[in-house]
Amino acid sequence: YFERYPGDDYVDILGLDYYRLSTPAAISDLGATLHLLATLAEERGKVSALTEVGIEKVPITNWWTGYLLGAINTSDQSKKTAWSLVWRNASTDHHFAPYPGHASAPDFQVFYHDPFTLFENDLPDMYQIP
Repeated sequence: YFERYPGDDYVDILGLDYYRLSTPAAISDLGATLHLLATLAEERGKVSALTEVGIEKVPITNWWTGYLLGAINTSDQSKKTAWSLVWRNASTDHHFAPYPGHASAPDFQVFYHDPFTLFENDLPDMYQIP
């Protein structure tokens, strides 16, 4: 991971892209990797993030809660992952997040309402002076 790391003076976030989250074994793999990433970030005073993640067309109906949230919730360390970003939705043939009527949309709603997750609407207005 650190082979081409420019140094702590140049980096704020330790991130990881992961597009293999399609089997139960991958849940454990990603969870362990997020645990390690958060530990390394914490040692350096950095933030850890799942900078890109997804599965094209989301063919697994419980992918959001069973796979993505399952991996993030692996340990107290993996739970320190600051964010996870899924890739784009170009069309119903090329997408990484559900659209209305998609088979994984109900699971995404459960994911959205999980007490652990935060979305943009849950954050305060960073441009509003208190």
